[in-house]
Amino acid sequence: MLKPVSDVGSGKPHDPEKQRLDEIISKLNELYGAEVSDEDKLHFANGIADRIERDESVMAQIRHHDEDQVMHGLFPKRVEQAIIDAISDHEKLSMPLLENEKTGQEFSLLILKLLAGRKRSQQQGGDDRR
Repeated sequence: MLKPVSDVGSGKPHDPEKQRLDEIISKLNELYGAEVSDEDKLHFANGIADRIERDESVMAQIRHHDEDQVMHGLFPKRVEQAIIDAISDHEKLSMPLLENEKTGQEFSLLILKLLAGRKRSQQQGGDDRR
């Protein structure tokens, strides 16, 4: 009986970044199921990570302690607060767009310009999504 070819010995290069992202997406799928796209789940997780990264006291703990110690320190509470702040910020950003038609139209035009810039960048072989 033949066994499927695995990455080990298959000649495929080992990509730690791809493996890390696969593990993150797998965990996000366990948490959220299939109701939200992988891209949206990853975008959300990266947004929370970006907020945490701005907190120097938590980042110092991450740099100087192992995972178990970090999970018993400030980190879990700061993640919870970052999630609450993200909800609040998204509401503050969203509501004016939904409540005022002119503001919503101006935002739509801004999104159109962002997408047009991405299209030009992709045609030139780059990616200017920042």
